[in-house]
Amino acid sequence: MKRLTWFVLGLVSGVGSSIWAYLRFRRAASRPAAERVAGALADTARSGVDGAKRFIDDARTQILRAESEIRPANPDERDTGLGDDAVRRESASGARR
Repeated sequence: MKRLTWFVLGLVSGVGSSIWAYLRFRRAASRPAAERVAGALADTARSGVDGAKRFIDDARTQILRAESEIRPANPDERDTGLGDDAVRRESASGARR
């Protein structure tokens, strides 16, 4: 009877401590993983926003460069706002239609 009692106590304490250690390990392992995921998401969001800002700045620079190439340096040669067809007709006939 003594051996059976000690065997059962050992079995219960072994299983109990194994379950306790497993749960504690699981809790500890899940906490940093959540923080890592949150950190990774934050870094990704930051890099995405930074990338979008760089894209917008580059696009603005390219647009300004293209506009400066298109616009004439002489103010007398500025676009009248009539469109390409009206300008061609005016220059071909000498007068607007």
